Amino acid sequence: MKRFFLFLGDVAVLYFSLYLTLFIRYGENFNSQISSHLIPFSVLFIFWLIVFYIANLYELNFAKNSAEFYSSLFTSIAISAAISVIFFYLIPNIQIAPRRNLLIYIAVFSGLVSLWRWLYNKILDKTFRNNTIIVGFEQLAYDLAKFLNRNPQYGYNLKYALDVSEQAAFSFQNVDFRQVRGAKDIERIIESEHINTIILSPESYKLPDIIDVFYKAGKRKVQFINLASAYEKIMKKVPLEAINQLWFLENVSRGEKRFYELLKRSSDLFLALLGGMVFLILFPFIALAIIFGSAGPIFYRQKRIGKGGKPFEVIKFRTMIQNAEQNGAVWAQKEDSRVFKFGRFLRKTRLDELPQVINILKGEMSVVGPRAERPEFVEKLKKEIPFYEERLLVRPGLSGWAQINYGKDLDHNDTKEKLQYDLYYIKNRSFTIDLAVVLKTVKTVLSATGW
Repeated sequence: MKRFFLFLGDVAVLYFSLYLTLFIRYGENFNSQISSHLIPFSVLFIFWLIVFYIANLYELNFAKNSAEFYSSLFTSIAISAAISVIFFYLIPNIQIAPRRNLLIYIAVFSGLVSLWRWLYNKILDKTFRNNTIIVGFEQLAYDLAKFLNRNPQYGYNLKYALDVSEQAAFSFQNVDFRQVRGAKDIERIIESEHINTIILSPESYKLPDIIDVFYKAGKRKVQFINLASAYEKIMKKVPLEAINQLWFLENVSRGEKRFYELLKRSSDLFLALLGGMVFLILFPFIALAIIFGSAGPIFYRQKRIGKGGKPFEVIKFRTMIQNAEQNGAVWAQKEDSRVFKFGRFLRKTRLDELPQVINILKGEMSVVGPRAERPEFVEKLKKEIPFYEERLLVRPGLSGWAQINYGKDLDHNDTKEKLQYDLYYIKNRSFTIDLAVVLKTVKTVLSATGW
């Protein structure tokens, strides 16, 4: 609801800025100009909102009055303004004088949206806060508590963390909430701090006295949230520590996703055909650059593991020197010496993955899904990381929820972290999430922030 309200506010500012621009430009006669400006500017507003979304301006963890936020906001306005200029000059039949109007509009909108976003971020930081306590000290609770402590705009005002374990657990460092050991003061804390939400770890149920306290709190309309559910809802990833085989039986059902899977495959084919057209246009230029940049073939083929553990051969533009893996497969590295100069550009823009539209057309891959991994890595990780094999329940993707939220694999620990995002995607996969991944991937391509 907070994000939807933010979106509605932006829409209101977009249209109010237009009316104000026309009033400044035409004075009392501005009403006669509304009809001719409304449709073309409404089309533009769609692109402006998409740019804002891609720039993470609708992410709550970014809704802070910081230099980083306003840098992203004004960069998005600049990009949107450039799109608007191109739009008006490519469509000469629009019967308005866009140059001066557009300049006035950009100035008006920049001022109003800055004020609106400042107010929204301020209100979000200070109001609509649920006084919250976490019952149970463990790593999962620690990670969630740190996140909530750094991001008050999510609406959880964390007051206390209660350690109810038999032996003292680790303490939370550099945080603003208080820490209490034992459950004897919990009833007083709930009452005196006007607690609205209690996040419960599994160990909180071990104390018989505490159940009676929770029962009394429930009568006062206190909301109870399971720690794993709260972690998943807020962090947008599934905690490996809180799941088991029963979790998969309850949460990952193929039957209920049949319509979505049909829609997804149709959109895969459509996007792959569009990507194929881009591939054909860029192929001669990329091929020549690869040939002159490094000796060896244009394409690079590699065995990967797909849906259900079925192997397939992925196709990419070559970015590494010949015989780069003559000593065996190794993890990708940020500054990989095996990557030649133009290959680094292909990786940063993800253009090296463009030939994978062939894999999508063949049904081996999807546009969105978990990263397709190599057989030797899959076998190794299946033994070391619980539930790693569950990634194979869906087709691997050209991009995915883990890639846009975390990036590429660096080592074993990063793979475990990305698996949590993959499991969140598998559980919650929908056309909306797929669209979000596609739009965020566009940002990676245009900003060349991949590697």
